[in-house]
Amino acid sequence: MKIFKSASVDFLNDKILFLDNNSLIAIINNEQVFKPFLKDLDDCRCVLATIPSVVFEFTRTDNVDGYNKRKRFIKSIIGLIFPIEKYIDKFSDLILILQRIKGNISYSDFLLYCCIYNFLGNGFLLTENHHDFSTALLNRKLLFTTDDEKETIRNIAIYEFDRSKYDKAAENILHGNKIIKSFDK
Repeated sequence: MKIFKSASVDFLNDKILFLDNNSLIAIINNEQVFKPFLKDLDDCRCVLATIPSVVFEFTRTDNVDGYNKRKRFIKSIIGLIFPIEKYIDKFSDLILILQRIKGNISYSDFLLYCCIYNFLGNGFLLTENHHDFSTALLNRKLLFTTDDEKETIRNIAIYEFDRSKYDKAAENILHGNKIIKSFDK
């Protein structure tokens, strides 16, 4: 397998890179190919992160050995499992905007959007899911293309949240309406 990168990862110096389930699968299935990329991230002091729901998705397997292998893998590369659900009330506007723009994306994908919004300027996302993570609210910073012996070509990208795209979408969707931030009131 070969990997082709569109740019340097220097923009990830001292940043957080959240990994989606599909990027974790790509890396675990091709560890040797991704080793130089992971080394570059380590050299940049980039923290690899994910969220509990992605850990759950990634560790779902049909046997104990597969589960244990994936748990060990998570522990070996992930420096932060961010508990985004604790802060969900902060993201009411974002969630409404995502529902209007992206429709039926998964719960984990909503949460990953919340993560890179929460760490605006410091948080990025690595994913192969370009349908749900589009450039409507995000900028694609780097694109990897992998090519294996079976001639399977895959594109994995690093995305960042774009505050100006979000502000424009919020203005169009919310029209000045305020969202109730908590279920407690």
